[in-house]
Amino acid sequence: MKKLTKILVLGLAFQACTVLYAQDMLKSLFPEDICNTLITKGSYKSINEDGDYEYHVLPECEYSEQIKKNRVQRGGMNLVAEQAYLVKKDDLKKTRTYENGQPDLKDAAEIFTSVSEMEKAVYYSNTRRKYMNLYKIVSYIDNLENPKKLDDLRLKETDGVESYFQMHDASFGLNYFSLKYKQNESTLFVNIVNMDPMGFAGVKGVQAKDLIINYLVVDCGDCYVLYLGADIKMTKVPGMRTKIIKSYDSRLSAMYNWFKEQF
Repeated sequence: MKKLTKILVLGLAFQACTVLYAQDMLKSLFPEDICNTLITKGSYKSINEDGDYEYHVLPECEYSEQIKKNRVQRGGMNLVAEQAYLVKKDDLKKTRTYENGQPDLKDAAEIFTSVSEMEKAVYYSNTRRKYMNLYKIVSYIDNLENPKKLDDLRLKETDGVESYFQMHDASFGLNYFSLKYKQNESTLFVNIVNMDPMGFAGVKGVQAKDLIINYLVVDCGDCYVLYLGADIKMTKVPGMRTKIIKSYDSRLSAMYNWFKEQF
């Protein structure tokens, strides 16, 4: 009985330590208001007002300054959309086995280097007013001039890896992107840049390199912090800003849901 009690006490102490560790990590990543919202609600979303070019949700990590420096040019119509999520590992389905019993950062890296799996991502189309597949085709390609489909990389160690991929979006059609990965012990950074003009509602409103998407996954022990950010420069078209805001809110939310389903 004493042995069982000791095991239970040690288990509760370990659980308390992991919770405190996660909270300390959150406090180091975000301002107090965002941190508290993530703890109580599990998510935090922000889309800038017109004329506001700053990141407001970006976590403080090794890659933050790099993200802040690598921006689209100002001019035309700029938009910054950001979302952050607290993803508890105990809430994941975990349909496969893990080296340490729980998913870690290497598993997140493998997910983000399995780009063809993004074809399963579902989003809410505000135009069609229904849920549907976000992408028809997603795959790595060998080059931009005469692109040929490549298999997924499926890497657990991604630091310094660079590639290209193609994506056929439900609204934007087929486009090509550069893809760069950075990874340290606690954080995965994925940087995506469009390499050709993108059309929306019949208008080529986003020119090459005028869309930068940044994903961050921070391993906080018993949970992940997932950050999704889009930095966009668009041609000024009446009514376009409202459509893009709704579109990217749905797209970033879809990527969060897709990420959770991959475990």
